[in-house]
Amino acid sequence: MVDNTHQWLDKVAHGTGKDLLRFLRSRLSNASDAEDLAQEVYMRLLRVKDTSKIENQRAYVLRVASNVAYEWRLLARNRMPHSSEPLETMVDKADPVHEVNIGRQIKTLEAALEMLVPKCRAVLLMHRRDRYTYKEIAQRMDISVSMVKKYLVKGLSVCQQHLIKENDNQDIDSGGTTKP
Repeated sequence: MVDNTHQWLDKVAHGTGKDLLRFLRSRLSNASDAEDLAQEVYMRLLRVKDTSKIENQRAYVLRVASNVAYEWRLLARNRMPHSSEPLETMVDKADPVHEVNIGRQIKTLEAALEMLVPKCRAVLLMHRRDRYTYKEIAQRMDISVSMVKKYLVKGLSVCQQHLIKENDNQDIDSGGTTKP
């Protein structure tokens, strides 16, 4: 059985190898990760117990690749970029003024979110914070995709207006002039 799987995988690799790499490169922001992910696809294909049930090998391989790429993007969202600097050095470089401004912006956004109707706030948070797609939000909230878009436009508009207003107030408070 293992030999059959290895023979099948060898045949699949020769038949779809280039398509697999092209497919993965098209779905990744960093094309150099495609080869690593192709190896993951092959590892998953090695675990297939009965290859005789696979009718369309190319479609099956690309579906596995799609799943692997999706999982990779989910994991990448939670990763921080690598830095050669020690963490202590990065913390020492923190700008206190920048930190205060970020704190103000967060409070402004929280106030703006409180002004939104609950569905609008939920859609905005699900999309921006939780990274759900329009379709996923629509399904979870039992609304149409076009309604999701309308709620997002409204929510983002309110947040933007609050940030602009706060920025203008900051200019006045610091003795600067307001923008026209």
